[in-house]
Amino acid sequence: MQDYHGYRHYQVTEPPVPIDVVAVYFTANFATDGEFFGHLGFQPDSHGDVFWQPLRAGRDRGVIGLHHLDGEPARGADSPDSPVGPATLVHLGFETSEDLQTVADRLRAAGHSDAAVVTADRLRAVHVTDPDGQALEIHASAAG
Repeated sequence: MQDYHGYRHYQVTEPPVPIDVVAVYFTANFATDGEFFGHLGFQPDSHGDVFWQPLRAGRDRGVIGLHHLDGEPARGADSPDSPVGPATLVHLGFETSEDLQTVADRLRAAGHSDAAVVTADRLRAVHVTDPDGQALEIHASAAG
């Protein structure tokens, strides 16, 4: 790849970090949406609760996290030129078995963000802003 579209290319010399991509899907009905994603091979993980239910289709396929709405909007604004109508809002996040403070320290040391911090609001997580200015959360996985 020659054009990184404003991003910086980093040469990775360390072994890969155990991290999964998580698509956070806001819903008021875990059962209905869980059934839908089940048709795609995603099944509930054992460490869910009434606010959060991770769905997995194997260890190497990432996670769909059903998140209880809790007042957030479930859909984006209507766009007159959208061929599919209003878009469902999905947030991007991550899960890792690595220590969260270690993750935050590594992000700051690599220059990705001076604001990579571990918080413990409702659930302990690393909060960081990506190069496009989007807020990301990195949570500990069940194995972490």
